[in-house]
Amino acid sequence: MKKALIAGILCIISAILLFVLTQGAYARDQSMKKNGLSAQAVITQIDEESYVDHADDSLNFNYTVYVDYLSQDGVLHSNIDLGFFRDGMKEGDAVKIYYMPQDPQSISCAELSDNPSFYLYLFAAAGILCIVGLVFIAKSIFPKSSRESA
Repeated sequence: MKKALIAGILCIISAILLFVLTQGAYARDQSMKKNGLSAQAVITQIDEESYVDHADDSLNFNYTVYVDYLSQDGVLHSNIDLGFFRDGMKEGDAVKIYYMPQDPQSISCAELSDNPSFYLYLFAAAGILCIVGLVFIAKSIFPKSSRESA
């Protein structure tokens, strides 16, 4: 009973954290799209970092994508972290970005800003985590024996 309550609380805390982080990232991307300028960037480098997930001994990879782009004022901005990777990206590919003129180092990949389905999946995951947490809490508050007697 106590384990179910703790699991439920942890699920709800995780759901809230995921929701807040997703909302923040989505708001940032939409602000960049609305208030920023667009440009074509070229992928100049993709760094791959491997690590072992000790939970299941699987080999996983993190990718950091760097781009160069020419801002509308004609300045070349080099080696900027795109903050986004998807399978199939390769050096030399062109990607649309949004950037803020007052901070051209801060960019957002248009693929995320123009297609919010990624964020919808994260919001859905937060909702599912919340539901799972509520189920665990309900199980701890209403033990099985009281449900069977009803």
